[in-house]
Amino acid sequence: MKSIVDFLGEKLAEEINKEPMHTKGLLRLTIKDIITDKKPEELNYKEIIKILEEGLPNRLSKINVSSAEKITKEMIKFVNKNQSAITMLSI
Repeated sequence: MKSIVDFLGEKLAEEINKEPMHTKGLLRLTIKDIITDKKPEELNYKEIIKILEEGLPNRLSKINVSSAEKITKEMIKFVNKNQSAITMLSI
């Protein structure tokens, strides 16, 4: 079964045209920026949304992704659409 980082990392890779390995690392760093006391697999839906809203735009800007806000909105939309699958990943 995929982890939440794998699941979101693959989607982010599509959005920014980078290798999934790189986007998964970026997501791990983003998670650490916002939620310091949990492992990625322990995150709930609300925490994932918080990480995307508060941390992802900053991380994307640091690697010179010009449409960070648009990509963040797409990622949140993806999480909302796949909420059931994401919940299963954290069980």
